[in-house]
Amino acid sequence: MITLPLVLDAARVAARLEHGVLTVPGPKAGKPQPVRVEGQTQARRATMRLPSHAPVRHADEPPRMITIVQRVLHASVRVDGQEVGACGRGCLLLVGVEKGDREGDADATAQKLARLRCFPGRTPMDLTLVDVGGGVLVVSQFTLAAELAEGNRPSFTDAEDPSNAERLYLRVSEQLRELGLQVATGRFGATMEVTLSNDGPVTFVLQAKNGRVQKRRPWPLA
Repeated sequence: MITLPLVLDAARVAARLEHGVLTVPGPKAGKPQPVRVEGQTQARRATMRLPSHAPVRHADEPPRMITIVQRVLHASVRVDGQEVGACGRGCLLLVGVEKGDREGDADATAQKLARLRCFPGRTPMDLTLVDVGGGVLVVSQFTLAAELAEGNRPSFTDAEDPSNAERLYLRVSEQLRELGLQVATGRFGATMEVTLSNDGPVTFVLQAKNGRVQKRRPWPLA
């Protein structure tokens, strides 16, 4: 993936690639903007055509709320040896909130989960949580915001501040309840022991941004 400093759609961009840095025209009088491109070292001139359906990521776009969805036979969470939340057949959600996430992202996450046909019926993926009378266990998981690309120690600089992260994580839970689901939660900020029996196994990665669920791979990989 190439990260550009500005959003360009269906545009032809004159670019110069030199020592791994791609330079494209900037927003002010064609001022060049350097963009790092990994794995490229040979200097050449290039013209890129960006298809209208392919989104271009720029440096200031908000990150995505990340939720790991696991279909379970049962799941529970304990704090200091005491069970604080549990569900039977249903879904365990591990919710990671990043800086820039908004209430609309939490709402989109809850709405998608409520409609998600991930339980077997006439087909292996046919019925929703409501159809099977399933429950939901929601657990905050800030480590989903970890950056692992550089060094060997995870970096959590993209994780949201605890007060706002707790608010958005709880909003996911509240929205699920409003949609008619039985919801239990972990305890935000605590050291938790999470036990589950994954049914399948079936696990999904759900990402929301700007109030919409995002495609798993928005840009074709080389």
